[in-house]
Amino acid sequence: MVFLVIGLILLATGAYVGHLITQSVNTQIQGSGFISAEGKNASGTIAAGQASWIDNAFLMVFAGLILALLVGSYFIDASPLFFIFGVLGLVILLTVAAMMSNWFQLFSAADAFIGYSGAYPKMYFIMSHLVEILLLTGLLALAVTFVKPGRSSPI
Repeated sequence: MVFLVIGLILLATGAYVGHLITQSVNTQIQGSGFISAEGKNASGTIAAGQASWIDNAFLMVFAGLILALLVGSYFIDASPLFFIFGVLGLVILLTVAAMMSNWFQLFSAADAFIGYSGAYPKMYFIMSHLVEILLLTGLLALAVTFVKPGRSSPI
């Protein structure tokens, strides 16, 4: 799960950098005298729609990962004795998520990316509240894993 958090951070960072590159290329294309009006129009359309598409895709990937975790947790038959390992794993996950969320806050506040939080509102919200979201998700996953109806033996 820690690797998925790191992957989400890389995806969010890549989206910001990709937006910077797309806007820079679009500005150069719009100012060029050698590119036709159709090319300029296509470049402007791509640059305008990229942020909303990536923002929605990030939300769907994040929601899908959470749903997969909860469904997978339901089908795992683990002994309640392993609950402490789940709690320790959750603490490690939250520590890494806090570091990554703070890093993303610093990254998004950099001069080159200062205005992109408005272009990616869902991504910015998730990354700003990553620890709280993962805490709730982790507690739900632990509850789903260890508190199921029909458990035959406590050990």
